[in-house]
Amino acid sequence: MLLQAPTTQDIILSLGLLFCASSSYGEAASSAYTPASFGEGRTEFIEMLRFPDYEDGRAVLVKCGSMAHLTGEMLGTICYSNGDFAIENRMRKLIIRAAKTARISPAIINGEKESVWFNFSVIYEQNGSAKSIEILENDLYDIESLGP
Repeated sequence: MLLQAPTTQDIILSLGLLFCASSSYGEAASSAYTPASFGEGRTEFIEMLRFPDYEDGRAVLVKCGSMAHLTGEMLGTICYSNGDFAIENRMRKLIIRAAKTARISPAIINGEKESVWFNFSVIYEQNGSAKSIEILENDLYDIESLGP
């Protein structure tokens, strides 16, 4: 199964979600705010990610974003990376598939659950028989604006 290029509609939806999340952030930054996170679901999310075979001794970083819905769903997940297309394409597909069923802790703004844009990165690393997958929430992005 080949990965299809995002359609114009996918790109517009993603940019719209990003705009909505970023335009409401100014209000959130000045009030009580708890960012969305994988929380207790971190281990479950990592377990949903299979480790594809690839060149030993290499780490692969895949950056992603989702709309963290107030119900805990991850909607409109997009991922990107630079490098080996075939391997990283499989990793992106695994992450997006896992995000469709994953549940996260929604953001809390002024005591209310809110939908926000949620950035995360997934690092696949393989050294010999040792394989690891690490998730970095809201990492490697504009931390000053989006939070840690």
